Amino acid sequence: MTGFPTEAYNISETLHCYYLIKSKLTEEQLSKAIRRAIQNLAQKNDNLTVIKSGSKNYTINFQDILFIETFANNITIHLKNNQNITIYATLKSFLKKTPPCFLRCHKCYAINMNHVVSYEPHEFVLFSGDKIPIPPKKYNNAIEAYKKYLSFA
Repeated sequence: MTGFPTEAYNISETLHCYYLIKSKLTEEQLSKAIRRAIQNLAQKNDNLTVIKSGSKNYTINFQDILFIETFANNITIHLKNNQNITIYATLKSFLKKTPPCFLRCHKCYAINMNHVVSYEPHEFVLFSGDKIPIPPKKYNNAIEAYKKYLSFA
């Protein structure tokens, strides 16, 4: 709620469900806003998470992640919209928060198995065209985990 209508343009940085201007507020608008907030809380989406990259906070849907890449405790999250978000974390700690559709197939990579188009000897091919390597020692286990996921998905 604000007393400054011009602030309506700055709401993109907030997690809001309704915008109220004090000078034009009616009881009906307030009750509608409260009902919408309660509905949003009741419809929590477990696929959404907030990650911090620098001074920005991003709300991302796990289903929009193609793959995750790590280098020196920095992970880069590659999204469907060709956006990349880099955060300071280990791949192991980040994967603890993800749903079961993520598979760590390499020391430096984890894939979202929902975006795999095919697999070839020693690599997964994603619908984006990206090829994610699978080390020879992990190949059989990675392919088995992928097939197991497909049979339960």
